[in-house]
Amino acid sequence: MQIFPIRPVMHFSRSQRLFALLSFLFAIPSATAALTSLNGYVWVVFPSPVTAAGRVSMVYFIDENNQLSTFQRTVAPPPYIRDLPADFSSNRILNNIIDRFSLRSFPGAGLFIGYGSSFAEMLAANRYRAVFKATDVAEGHTVVSARDGTVFAWGANGHGQIGDGTGTDRSLPVRVAGLTDVTKAAAGDYHTAARKNNGTVSVWGNNEFGQVGDGTTTNRPAPVQVAGLTGVMTVAAGGGHTVALKDDGTVWAWGNNDAGQIGNGTNINRFLTPVQVTGLTGVAAIAAGGRHTVAVKNDGTVWAWGNNDSGQLGDGTTVNRLTPVPVPGISGVSALAAGSRHTVAVKNDGTVWTWGLNEVGQLGDGTTSRRLTPVQVAGLTGMVAVVAGGGHTVALKNNGTAWAWGANYFGQLGDGLIPTLARLLGVNGDDTTINRLAPVQVAGLTGVAALVAGVNHTIATRSDGIVWSWGGNYSGQLGDGRFVPRFTYGGVINDTFNGFLDLDATVPNLPVPADKIPPLFFAANRSGALTSTGLSVDLRGLIARGAFASDSDFGNFAAGYNVYVAASVPTDELTVLYQLEPSNIFSTLTFPIVAFLTNVALNSQTDQITVNILQNMDLSQLLGTSFYVGYGIDSDEMISSGRYSVIFTVQ
Repeated sequence: MQIFPIRPVMHFSRSQRLFALLSFLFAIPSATAALTSLNGYVWVVFPSPVTAAGRVSMVYFIDENNQLSTFQRTVAPPPYIRDLPADFSSNRILNNIIDRFSLRSFPGAGLFIGYGSSFAEMLAANRYRAVFKATDVAEGHTVVSARDGTVFAWGANGHGQIGDGTGTDRSLPVRVAGLTDVTKAAAGDYHTAARKNNGTVSVWGNNEFGQVGDGTTTNRPAPVQVAGLTGVMTVAAGGGHTVALKDDGTVWAWGNNDAGQIGNGTNINRFLTPVQVTGLTGVAAIAAGGRHTVAVKNDGTVWAWGNNDSGQLGDGTTVNRLTPVPVPGISGVSALAAGSRHTVAVKNDGTVWTWGLNEVGQLGDGTTSRRLTPVQVAGLTGMVAVVAGGGHTVALKNNGTAWAWGANYFGQLGDGLIPTLARLLGVNGDDTTINRLAPVQVAGLTGVAALVAGVNHTIATRSDGIVWSWGGNYSGQLGDGRFVPRFTYGGVINDTFNGFLDLDATVPNLPVPADKIPPLFFAANRSGALTSTGLSVDLRGLIARGAFASDSDFGNFAAGYNVYVAASVPTDELTVLYQLEPSNIFSTLTFPIVAFLTNVALNSQTDQITVNILQNMDLSQLLGTSFYVGYGIDSDEMISSGRYSVIFTVQ
């Protein structure tokens, strides 16, 4: 899976933690007495997922009971802590709030903190500051292996985790060079691992904790083989550690070990090369979570080690374990998965069991209460596999359908419902929450053979090798050529963007549902930070006769086409539409729409052009803005043919 690392948090009281951060940010003078006149305020700004109506940021305050309340202009916000103490100093306190409200998996979310005798006085005195923004860390990438042993990766690439030798995010799959005969590939936080048919392991990407296993902490933008490791059967990638199961039933691990997730009896910060997990033999399968690791033995028992702050080890405690401990009350397990802070197991009888963090319903037991020991997911039978993301879980049934539950911020459950912030946070009560506390079927999806879960997106491979995706797409992790979330499943486009990605060329493809056939193929390219964004799109010509559907599905063929670029900008009252003129200036959109490019050749799949839209543009004040590209004989023909798409949404 793919997850984010969760840094260790020192165990101080909430008032100590808040004051420590305030001291660090604002240099409050040290004192031994409480500052009885000052309150501490903590609030989160959530940019809601983009809909046709645009996006409106919403503000929620965190109160003394760790509950969210909406900001109302006529009501004084609740403080997070009253009468700040001044007897402690540290700045390592952010993750408690960040993790509790899943801010890492919500690109654009910001965490603010301040203090004052009242909220109004705090604002007037300017004693507040942004201390976290999820766009700094909220990435995601995907990796899959094909039947012929090649590996494809796409999405976030800031640490080289795509393996193409660059640091550029990829909205379409990239074939990882130099890798052949791969049987298993796994995506961690910012690194990727692959097991080859000869039993060796290659890793690439972030190497901050030594998770690449090459004896260094140097990031690797292309695969490197883990020295001295042979006889490997499978591999798993966690938040900052990597795990391998050897053919003799032993388990080996390397990388981050701050919570004991390596499993060798220590919590030494990191291991740069593989070490054997202590006392564990006869293992049949492994999984790596954010900072914990789990294994199922040949006898069907489950063993776990590492971080246990939410009960994700399932041993009835919240004590970290430096060596494997058995998970009581569960046996006959055939498959398992580890999320950021929860664990899932499938038993031989087809039932699913979960334990650990449950604040967004990722355990599927109908509640949001954490579970320190396994509980059964009601209503699920006939399950054969399971995957776990940052806050969601997906199970594969023996009839080829997929069932999902938990967080649904970006549609990662694939149930087709578009979230709103009120529903996301349960403001209107549990009956309106868009998160799912119990399993729901992924809408319309059948014939699934395998699943993958990222922090906020999901991937499914059909039995004929066609790959589907849905959920978050901030970094291009859906592989559909865009940077826009998707709430129902759709096709991953292949690396030459002229069809769908097919992982098994030996099997004839099944029909593609008509509503999943794109009217055009393209690959969006984004570069730079939010304050200096570059955006372009590569367009392919019209789909050739018979490739997917009849000629009439996509309008008229012509020798030359016009290319149109538009943008929708949400404001407080309405969404404003703009068009990009040939002079490279945006103006208010008119009908017919002004063409950005004219008379370009796009009448066959061999035709390709690049459309440069933005150059070093500051989008930081345009959150929620969406950019559209399309082409046609004229704008009316383009619209009637549906030959246009949103390619990037500012988050």
